[in-house]
Amino acid sequence: MSKPAIWVLRLFINEQVLKSVFGVHAVGSESAMKSTAWTFASWFRITFLLVGGIEVFFGLVTLLQGPKNVMSQFGIPEVVVSSPHYIDAMTWVVLHMTFLGTTIVVLGLSAKGLKLQKRLTLLFLLFHSVYAFLDIRASDNPLGTALYQGNASLLPAVVSSLACLSFAHLAVRGRVWREIWA
Repeated sequence: MSKPAIWVLRLFINEQVLKSVFGVHAVGSESAMKSTAWTFASWFRITFLLVGGIEVFFGLVTLLQGPKNVMSQFGIPEVVVSSPHYIDAMTWVVLHMTFLGTTIVVLGLSAKGLKLQKRLTLLFLLFHSVYAFLDIRASDNPLGTALYQGNASLLPAVVSSLACLSFAHLAVRGRVWREIWA
């Protein structure tokens, strides 16, 4: 084959690949390329599924292991950890975390309107900012009080901070403060 024929064949193959990846009208169309980019709705869904899924996972793991076994890793005195009141309270907290995670997953899958998604983003950013503050404050780190001791106390602080940052990223990406009340 001659060089021009090879060039035309490559151009045709590249065009077919672009059509199959980006859709029929994508070749030479900037708007079609933008339509395949990640939109706020895509980021909303992935953020809510990830954060909610992680909360459900940790909640179920804690329930399966038992709050007493999990909380004994944090340097809590045995008298406190063995108290039926403490076990009941921690079971409630862990169930609440599991239900909240489930709610976040369901909202991530079902919230369709852009305004609703942006309002939910701000609401869960606020919630997770409080959770991150409380987890950092109580953990064994230079910023914390070391109420819960040891390296195990850093895991909740890291997880809640990452969840908070995920919602903050979504809020910044979606510029939610501009359109939220419009």
